[in-house]
Amino acid sequence: VCKAVNVAVRDSVHNRIITSAAIKEVLGGSYIGMPLDSINLNEIELKLNAMGEILSSEAYVTDKSLEIFVDPRTAAVRFITERGHQFYCDATGYIFPVNSSVNTPVVTGKIPLRCGSDFKGYSNDRRERTWLDGILKLTSYIEKDRYWRELTSHLDINENGEKFSPFSIAPEKLGYRHKRETFFFQFRNDDSERLRSQRTARNVIMK
Repeated sequence: VCKAVNVAVRDSVHNRIITSAAIKEVLGGSYIGMPLDSINLNEIELKLNAMGEILSSEAYVTDKSLEIFVDPRTAAVRFITERGHQFYCDATGYIFPVNSSVNTPVVTGKIPLRCGSDFKGYSNDRRERTWLDGILKLTSYIEKDRYWRELTSHLDINENGEKFSPFSIAPEKLGYRHKRETFFFQFRNDDSERLRSQRTARNVIMK
């Protein structure tokens, strides 16, 4: 007879996209008291793997309990559309709902992805995948580069598909003599390798 349900989320200290408590809530408490050999492990794994936050799962039984191990997805970017839809995307381009808040780069504005807050999966549109790949490369570079990470609060996409990042910084650091105010940096190229050559004031424009 099953006396306990134990759930372990790998790397849960650094990745809080899904918790063991949330997984137990999805599974419910119906397994307690069941004969261990009657628990459908494949059904459990299919149910968990259908959750957008979970990359893979493994379920097995011991002599007293049901054991579940989960590999969560890692959110690479959080998108917030003009219509208020929010969703995450991992480094492979897999899109999944926002059910918990994690620290990740944010992209707002006119997001050219036709998916709602409940969408799970990869875009079927080649142009959308190409655009998303460019965003992932750009945000990944920004996160790894201290200079850009400190300047960039988030990326905002305008109606022309151009990428801007608002930030507040002492203007003298950029060669200006004006008072402190909000500047907007325009990322003119998805090629993250060229960002190093764009660390100059001429790339910062006033709005």
